Amino acid sequence: MKKVQFVTGWTDYPFVELGDEPNQIAPIRQVNVISYDNNKYATVSFADNSFHLEVKLGYLYSKRGRLGQVKQINPNKIRRAFGRATWHHNTWEKNLKRIWR
Repeated sequence: MKKVQFVTGWTDYPFVELGDEPNQIAPIRQVNVISYDNNKYATVSFADNSFHLEVKLGYLYSKRGRLGQVKQINPNKIRRAFGRATWHHNTWEKNLKRIWR
């Protein structure tokens, strides 16, 4: 069985689901990209795997930092990790099931 690869990154995007205030500075969080639509949205999981949320790729960074201070994740890196298009409504669930078997 092929091991599913995650792309690790960081984001400072405010997630209301995690208690952040919209349009306010949010904490920098480490995330795993678990799905990508090959356009502009990625599904990410957090350290405790309790949430899986969508974020625009422009808010995902290759190093810990904030927008404008660090480079954004290269979309090609994500494409290489997942191969061809990974997007459909259950992709992240399938990827997680493969890992937790």
